[in-house]
Amino acid sequence: MNMKKIAIIGLGALLLASVSTQAQIVSTNAPSFVTSFTDYATQINTNYNYDNVTFDVETGYKQATGTGSASFAKFGYYATPKIQLNAEIGYFGIGSPINSFEAGIGYAVYQNYDLRVTAEINGGWDANERAGLVDPGLELKKKLSPNTYASLGMYLPYFVGKAFNTSPTFKTGVGCTLPEGVIK
Repeated sequence: MNMKKIAIIGLGALLLASVSTQAQIVSTNAPSFVTSFTDYATQINTNYNYDNVTFDVETGYKQATGTGSASFAKFGYYATPKIQLNAEIGYFGIGSPINSFEAGIGYAVYQNYDLRVTAEINGGWDANERAGLVDPGLELKKKLSPNTYASLGMYLPYFVGKAFNTSPTFKTGVGCTLPEGVIK
């Protein structure tokens, strides 16, 4: 056997040994995404809460079905600490016309200090689809300071009179809250 073949076989054996060694280091007890997210959302507790919030204003982006991404502005009124009334407009960017509007109601299905998960049902009009819209979904809010928060949402819009849409809309945004007594 010549030296070139011995060197190639030696490098191959070394590579195989390093791959098998690396495989032994990897833990099979890695937490799931849900466990990791739940730990993050509940362990990093800022002690801020939604108990005295009366209004919130949120803006962000959403993946709008059939049109790519769109911007939105959402206004919320907290009728009670658990029930929120919503109004939302959609547009494609600064200076563009409003292309959708919705109004609805939400109920906080989970609330623990600075974390709030709200189940919502919204309805309105979508100019791109030229149809009425029924938009149920879930929104997760995490307070970042006493009056600011970040949000993630997933909605399943149904356009009235059209084929059933099975593609969810995902939203991400930031917002601010106004405590009791600020607006009378």
